[in-house]
Amino acid sequence: MLKSPPPVWALAYVLIAFGLSRLAVEYPIPELPDVAFAVTLIIAGVALSVSAAVLFRREGTELNPTSTTNRKLVTFGPFRVHG
Repeated sequence: MLKSPPPVWALAYVLIAFGLSRLAVEYPIPELPDVAFAVTLIIAGVALSVSAAVLFRREGTELNPTSTTNRKLVTFGPFRVHG
């Protein structure tokens, strides 16, 4: 089985959707009415990913969830659960 990180899969799906929207000449996928909102969501997602990566490095664990050498379970920061 091919093991790729989730951002690679997300990029692949975005590229597939873009290609399909270009092929659908009669019924194109509607564009986002507010580009600024879309850019804000993208920036927020990237900021969350970067802050999580920094937190994992600071705690000395790996980003790969299937790694057998993970040393610590991070349960704070963006990974805390309120319940």
